[in-house]
Amino acid sequence: MKIVLIITSIIFSWVALGQSKVDVSEMTNFHMSEIESIINLTEEQTKETNTIILDFSEKMAVLINKDGGMFGKIGDIRKLGKEKNKKLGVVFSKEQMEKYEDEIEPKVRKQFRNRMKD
Repeated sequence: MKIVLIITSIIFSWVALGQSKVDVSEMTNFHMSEIESIINLTEEQTKETNTIILDFSEKMAVLINKDGGMFGKIGDIRKLGKEKNKKLGVVFSKEQMEKYEDEIEPKVRKQFRNRMKD
């Protein structure tokens, strides 16, 4: 339930961005910098996490940037978020995953909200 709320918040943040193009590298870099600043990752975890976040960012950008309203995309966006978190759950320890969900995902949402104001 918590993950669904987080994903929904991200969705509505991105909805407000309208039809603007989503920058994959910006999304990936911000996400990874937050992860690395809060979660102590091994070198192997960093590589795997970067691959997961990059894949998620690319899929999310394609989905958001394609024609059509955001409300028609919500199911796919939720599915992508669940897929990303499931993959991260394999890479992260339980404690790392809790930090990710409690500390990083809210910062990612806030960053997109701030972008909306610009």
